[in-house]
Amino acid sequence: MPPRLQLSSQEATRLPGLLALHPTTRIPFDACQSHLHRVLWILDAYGAEPPSLTPNLCTLLIFEQGLNLARTTIEAALDEALAAGAIEQDHDGHTITDDGRRTLKSLRPGGG
Repeated sequence: MPPRLQLSSQEATRLPGLLALHPTTRIPFDACQSHLHRVLWILDAYGAEPPSLTPNLCTLLIFEQGLNLARTTIEAALDEALAAGAIEQDHDGHTITDDGRRTLKSLRPGGG
């Protein structure tokens, strides 16, 4: 069962299009990785087109990849990524930075 979230009208309108993306061209989501890795993967895979991704959308997209995590868990991972400079935040949500993409690459098996 997906996490219980109250979506804004903008999030509800955007979600079906995001779910339809199925980022199969990317390295698959790894459920064994850290929460930081998960949010970076989601922002890289689904955040290619503006607007940025909100915590609600990140939470639901992570669920779509097979993990049911609380929004508070996702928010903590987003805060960690923000503090590390791996993501940026604006009034709409979060986007991955070039540093975040390098971090994501280093977190992948055999990455570096």
